[in-house]
Amino acid sequence: MQTVEIILARLIQLVACFFFTTIIMVYIGSLALIPLVVLYAIISFLDHGIGFNGIFATIVAIPAIVWLGLTVYRIPNLVDKLVDTGLQLIKSAAQNYRDLDNIASNIKGDTTSEAKQT
Repeated sequence: MQTVEIILARLIQLVACFFFTTIIMVYIGSLALIPLVVLYAIISFLDHGIGFNGIFATIVAIPAIVWLGLTVYRIPNLVDKLVDTGLQLIKSAAQNYRDLDNIASNIKGDTTSEAKQT
């Protein structure tokens, strides 16, 4: 029965690890992809909506995205808060992994102590 408990504890630890890895990758990916989505939307609007050439639309859209990124960067503590949120997510994942590892180790320790007693 102890083997089943160890396997279940390790399985839950693996699922939690996959969950936090997925969430962290989505967070980092969203921070990277939001400017690209805005760039695509501006180029699409200028190209298909107004009728500018695609190259001209790209030449106009890139400085607009740079200006938008600079504006976001100049907002006090916003970039620090975004980075801090990501770091807190990573710390939470590491702590959760350690906690689940301790639970599995305690179960494994209980198995070895019972085997020594018999």
